[in-house]
Amino acid sequence: MSVVPKKLPKCTRTIVLDSLFMRKYLLSYSQMAVMYYLLLLKNWVTFKEDGFYVVLSKKIEKDLKFHPKTVEASITKLKRLNLIQTKRLIVNEWSTHKTFRAIGITELGKEYNLSHYKEDHYQHALELEKENEVFRVENDEVHKL
Repeated sequence: MSVVPKKLPKCTRTIVLDSLFMRKYLLSYSQMAVMYYLLLLKNWVTFKEDGFYVVLSKKIEKDLKFHPKTVEASITKLKRLNLIQTKRLIVNEWSTHKTFRAIGITELGKEYNLSHYKEDHYQHALELEKENEVFRVENDEVHKL
């Protein structure tokens, strides 16, 4: 007997939980899921301004399969902990209701998933990228000759 697979929603299907971040700010699983979702906004959101991204609560509820109160409570707690900030933005291209909530990630929020971040490894990676660029330029010059 074959099983017909269900059509999955178009969203990121894996959530990376930073357990140290979770313990540091005493967040629940749903709050961590909303935080991770908000961090991914920059990859696909259509309207952004000054580091703030417009996303409707209905979209978050639909993608994460959370109750509306859960989403709003999570956003409120993240805002209270200064991990995110919100403001109202005017979007003329959308419906007659033109002001929407925009969400921005603060510097504290950007620490998410960086608990194992090592400064010296990062500096070494930057040096390798610069060295790679120098080799690329030299290679282009050789091919021009």
